[in-house]
Amino acid sequence: MKATLKLDNLESTRTGGTKWADLILTLECKTAYSDTLTVKLRAGGINIRIMSDHLLWDMKQIIKFLDEDNKINDFAKELLAADEKLNETINL
Repeated sequence: MKATLKLDNLESTRTGGTKWADLILTLECKTAYSDTLTVKLRAGGINIRIMSDHLLWDMKQIIKFLDEDNKINDFAKELLAADEKLNETINL
């Protein structure tokens, strides 16, 4: 199954400093309504949460894809590390 993944937003909690990446996953699969399935995800580098609502059949396709592909967490880790680097301050 073909898919594209892009960053939507980077967020963090105010108190604990936990960071996560909001991602948009587009799966090329035939659904009842279209040829693609757009899924909003939240990844913290260790876990992935599905944030959007879907029909049961669509959820089966999403979970099947997420079980087979582990690149999403790696992508989220890279984005979070890049965000830390961009916010870094150095003394000269």
